[in-house]
Amino acid sequence: MTPKESEKMGFEFPVISPKTPNAKLKVFSKQHWSSDATKVVAKDMVNNVKELLIWSGSNIDWELVLGSIRTERVNNSVRFGEAAIAVNGARVIGALAADTGWSMDSPPIVYLSVKYLGDIVSDKFEDLKSKMLETAVTYGKKTLPDADSYMEILDFLLYCKDRNRHRTLLNRLASKLGSGNIEEAYNMFSQWDDLVRIR
Repeated sequence: MTPKESEKMGFEFPVISPKTPNAKLKVFSKQHWSSDATKVVAKDMVNNVKELLIWSGSNIDWELVLGSIRTERVNNSVRFGEAAIAVNGARVIGALAADTGWSMDSPPIVYLSVKYLGDIVSDKFEDLKSKMLETAVTYGKKTLPDADSYMEILDFLLYCKDRNRHRTLLNRLASKLGSGNIEEAYNMFSQWDDLVRIR
């Protein structure tokens, strides 16, 4: 969506800079998401969050916040900041963007970037966590069609448990969403009563 298109829809457009295009994400996917690829996606996610927080009027010590994000899931070593994001959320979000035809600056991916980082920021930044999650919803409502249903599906695609077991269904749902068939996507999503939808 361009600023001109958003202006026609009647809301101020947050300035999100161009990031990794879909064609490059598809290459990353074909190469099975190397560590270098997930680092690129993690950096895009962080920049999406920075830009959206600037748009929302937030002024934070970003390095301090990034330092609070950590993981211990790789060979018992601890990863912080963008390295931790690359290990966890970057592959899921990057693969979703690749499969749907989105780039890393597409509104659904910007929404997911902020949502994901808001969830994993340390609880000691409680006010910031709340601000990030609130900003994600505000941005989603301003940029996504049928926003409540769209965001519910995006949250599911990000946090669905047992991804390997449900890979075919997840791919079908992402394909519907990526092609703009939101009603069909939501109907499909609503019928999956056997899945644990949110982590």
